[in-house]
Amino acid sequence: SDDYVIDGVQEIFNTTADKHKVMSYKNIFYIHLSAVDLVGHAARRGSDDLEKTVYRMGDKISQLMELFENYYQDKRTAYIIVSDHGMTEWGTHAD
Repeated sequence: SDDYVIDGVQEIFNTTADKHKVMSYKNIFYIHLSAVDLVGHAARRGSDDLEKTVYRMGDKISQLMELFENYYQDKRTAYIIVSDHGMTEWGTHAD
């Protein structure tokens, strides 16, 4: 789940043995949050479940951004947020 992923990122920041790695210059973190994709396929585009999941995802992304900003405190972190594909009305991948 996305909570598991966020907890894992938090653990990286809390583990003192890895602090030198996390604080090194020019790190890239790839964080895959899959709830929107999973719910989109199951509940379909336009559903209440998908809308709620999208709003919760916004909260999760804000939580991650706050974690990074509090840890690095340099206001130099770039965030690139992408999705993997669109979706048709019936829940399959769109072109």
